[in-house]
Amino acid sequence: MLAAFALLTGGLLALSRAWVPERPLWLAVLLVFVIPTVAWNYILGFVFYLQHTHPDTPWFDRADEWSAYCGKICGTVHVDCPTPYLPLLKNGLKHTAHHAFPTVPIYALPKAQKKLLAKFGEDMVRYRLTLDAIGRIYRVCKLYDYRRRCWIDFEGHPTSAPWPGPKPA
Repeated sequence: MLAAFALLTGGLLALSRAWVPERPLWLAVLLVFVIPTVAWNYILGFVFYLQHTHPDTPWFDRADEWSAYCGKICGTVHVDCPTPYLPLLKNGLKHTAHHAFPTVPIYALPKAQKKLLAKFGEDMVRYRLTLDAIGRIYRVCKLYDYRRRCWIDFEGHPTSAPWPGPKPA
């Protein structure tokens, strides 16, 4: 993996030097490696945050409180992405299906997600991706209090309702 990374980066730098030989090496490294890496990591971190963090999503610190159902159905977030907005991510935000069926390819996640919504929709966390929704998640989800099963601010005041657990069957 490291060899492939070094080969790819070296090849891109060599191409960059061949196209514009007067470009300084530091600028080529910045344009070919640093900026794309930082952008990719920021976008990926943001998407992971959206998939696992929401005021209605429980977190667990003890194995005896966790269950596969809670981890896969209640503990991940289905984000409805507006079609023209982030089109490359829209299937990846069908995240509950990814946790419930990890071997399902990304193009088949919408169909799997639809089945999960039909069967377990009441226990699933779902919202539409908007700037208001993202702002609410950032405001509410600062720290998680495992004993009270709710999100709290930095002073320890609850910012969300306690998680009641999955709905009884």
